[in-house]
Amino acid sequence: MINSDQEAFEHAIQAISQVDPEIQPHVFRAIEDGLIALLPGMPPSRQLLRQVLFTGSARLLAGLFEQHGGAPYKAMQADDASRVPLLDLHLNERVDLLRILYQAGISPIDQDSAMRDAILLRPSVEMLDFLLAEAGGADLAFPEYISEAIGALQGDAGAWLGRFMETMTPQLKRACVLEIMNSTATMSSMKALAYILSSGFDLCSLSPLDLRFYPYATQKLLRQTASSHGRLALKAREPDLSAMMARPETGQFFGMTDKDLS
Repeated sequence: MINSDQEAFEHAIQAISQVDPEIQPHVFRAIEDGLIALLPGMPPSRQLLRQVLFTGSARLLAGLFEQHGGAPYKAMQADDASRVPLLDLHLNERVDLLRILYQAGISPIDQDSAMRDAILLRPSVEMLDFLLAEAGGADLAFPEYISEAIGALQGDAGAWLGRFMETMTPQLKRACVLEIMNSTATMSSMKALAYILSSGFDLCSLSPLDLRFYPYATQKLLRQTASSHGRLALKAREPDLSAMMARPETGQFFGMTDKDLS
């Protein structure tokens, strides 16, 4: 049965949905204050979390966790049946709301495929910094989605990825190289190929396939990595990983494009 606080909360949610905080900030703030004041009378529920997220109010979301703590909502988000999807927050790059969820113990990546989806949305530097660095999402992203990240990210976001790649441990870098080499589709992407060519590894020894399986142009590049001299020569041609990752997937790498690999 709905109590008076819940009924008032429902009406206030409807009211705030009609207000643009950019155009009517004082009205939005007043309704926001009213909603926060009603939180003590609201029991934790999936519907409540959904409604609070719908308002887009960081103050209200923070107030929700101050009132109830994060535990009940963490349990809801861990259950497929009760999880509130967070895709809209990623689409709208609401880092502020995702950060509040994370600080309450709730993962901003709410399902297995969400990290891949987040990368393919071509996020901003701010979003990448939050998801991969602050929220520890790198463990979910790499090495599994290294190919998607290389293909999707460019410009400032790609440069951020390049800088992040420079900080990878040798073990993670090797795992990323193997992930790329295990996909024939990825090996036909010059940008992904450029990354592994600049990795400093002997790709001939790492290749899961006989090199003769690859197009001649690819074979020629891979064979250069078999010697330290060859690896240094390749690195000299593409010394800046951030600049490399900033280029679009259709760009030139080592003076070549995808067409040169066919």
